[in-house]
Amino acid sequence: MVRHSKERVLSEREFEQLVKSVEQIDEKWYRKVTRFIVISSGRLGLRAGEISHMDASWVDFKDGIIRIPKEQNCTKSEDGGVCGYCKSLAKSVVKHSVPTIEESKLSLLQQGQLVDLGMTYKELLAAYEAFDNNKIPKESLEDRVHDALSLDNNSKRDSWDAYNKLCDRAEQHQDRHNLTLDEAIEQYWIPKTDASAREIPFDFSPRAEMAIEEFFEQPNVDRYPNSRTTVNRRVDDALKAAGFNKDYSSPHGLRATAATFHAGRGLEAIPLQSMFGWVQLSTAMKYINSSGANTQRALNSIH
Repeated sequence: MVRHSKERVLSEREFEQLVKSVEQIDEKWYRKVTRFIVISSGRLGLRAGEISHMDASWVDFKDGIIRIPKEQNCTKSEDGGVCGYCKSLAKSVVKHSVPTIEESKLSLLQQGQLVDLGMTYKELLAAYEAFDNNKIPKESLEDRVHDALSLDNNSKRDSWDAYNKLCDRAEQHQDRHNLTLDEAIEQYWIPKTDASAREIPFDFSPRAEMAIEEFFEQPNVDRYPNSRTTVNRRVDDALKAAGFNKDYSSPHGLRATAATFHAGRGLEAIPLQSMFGWVQLSTAMKYINSSGANTQRALNSIH
């Protein structure tokens, strides 16, 4: 039976058991690669494709931040060309039609852009979602947008100016998706979504700092881990060493483990969404709402 990522979330004890097993690996290079993969996925929440493509240019060691780029040349195949993962993503991008301007605006709103406008943001998001679900015609959408922008939301930003900038970004969003297959494959590595291009702090964890620093100190490090298959295999090996079946978790399951960990520590929805590169804020809310640690903390605060 295939286990869904939510079922593959490791408890804090299980994750510590996994990390401990990695430290028992005898071969130095293999240990550092495996540690880097486990920590990057299980505590920083990186996707397998991101881990396999990361190089030192992504890492700001001084500020303790990993910056996932919007685009970058991929040279991860064995012959130094574009890897299979990037080709697959490129085909997926080209397969889908160029989004309409309304779809582009909705996508940006769902990523949390203009969220600082408070009620105006909520009304804009509701209007574009209603239009996307064919519940209102375009004329009604325009009326609702006008009404939303006319609200007094006590924001430091002018709502109309902020919305005009969103419109400009929506046009850029359209252009980015208007690619031929050759352009998508040859020009750059494409993150999973626009929200995937993000900054991920790692200086909150000395363990993460050491794992990243020691990994990039190695010679020829840009060639490893050189594929998603490598990432999957290292996670499987770590699970086996920890006494788990290889289907007990996965790179995606470790990413969910990281989200559960940070939600349980009290990280709020918008920072959580930003860290993990989710398109919709509701994904972050699911982790926060299902966190027993948050419930326990709330109970302790009133008793």
